[in-house]
Amino acid sequence: SSGGARFLSEYRFVVGDAFEMQLLLPVAAQPIWVRARVAWVKPGAMKIVELGVTFEAGDAANQRLIDEAVARKLSGPRGG
Repeated sequence: SSGGARFLSEYRFVVGDAFEMQLLLPVAAQPIWVRARVAWVKPGAMKIVELGVTFEAGDAANQRLIDEAVARKLSGPRGG
């Protein structure tokens, strides 16, 4: 969604952890930096965790790029 993301990691995050991450978006010429906060963590197999993060308020231009990328993905074949 445009307000967060779900991904896999080898690093053990804890709910509430805050960090910066880069997003590679097909609508952006370069990767963008966003500040994220861990909303949930789910243990997985082989020391991998699944986690969900929410993006914290930041640069309005970056948020527009995220919104555009999500809208483009959702409007594609079968929602992406």
